[in-house]
Amino acid sequence: MRILVAVATYNRPRITEICLKNLAGICSEEGASLAIYDDCSTMYGTPELSRYSSMVVVFPRRVGIEISRARAFRDFVHVHRSFDLLYLTDNDTLHDPAFLRVLRDIFLFQSVHSYSNPVGLFRSRFHEAAITAEAEGFVMSRTCPGVSQCYTREMAERIVSALDHHPTLEYTYGWDYHYPSVLQTEFVITLSSYVQHFARDRVEGGIHATNGGVTESAFRKDFARDSAMNPTKFLMEMEDTVIQTVLDPQFLGLQKA
Repeated sequence: MRILVAVATYNRPRITEICLKNLAGICSEEGASLAIYDDCSTMYGTPELSRYSSMVVVFPRRVGIEISRARAFRDFVHVHRSFDLLYLTDNDTLHDPAFLRVLRDIFLFQSVHSYSNPVGLFRSRFHEAAITAEAEGFVMSRTCPGVSQCYTREMAERIVSALDHHPTLEYTYGWDYHYPSVLQTEFVITLSSYVQHFARDRVEGGIHATNGGVTESAFRKDFARDSAMNPTKFLMEMEDTVIQTVLDPQFLGLQKA
């Protein structure tokens, strides 16, 4: 199965560099391709992002994550037609080197057993209320964090059709709930998280970063708020390294030349 990994980026140069190096290395080793969708970042641009992928889309103005994700779905359906799976993530994540193999195994298992559900590899405590069932190694959930969602081509085509028929979807907050809801099925989410979510950069945060400042304490509070449940050994071992790197005053991360 050919997998297209689509990562949404916007500023946060320190965690972005860590994220893109991680994804580019895994994709290269596992025969997947990385596509970057940048929401008009001011701290870096196409030349810097092109170090990690030959497929870079930089929007000429800020469009928001909903429109960015819609573009990724449409490109997967209409442009990148040789791929079988679309995997979506954000630029404040770190992935276990096995995550692509896990995705292939899950979708192969589904194919053999004649069923099809979207898949997530990030188990979040904030989405526990959406869980409807638990099996060995997996949970079934009504929704899934946007930092880790994977779809088949048929699923992506249905989502693009919905976007075409209901344009307001692209401007409705919460793409990670509204886009997959058109499939009218549940997510399969692994009990072990193969993705870690750091929520913020040294200074610049996102919607999951509520503690300001550049201290390690502030960073760890935001990290604890939206970090993974049951992360893999690799992710646990890398956690402090990533945090200390992002907090290092000498580390600048991805920057315009």
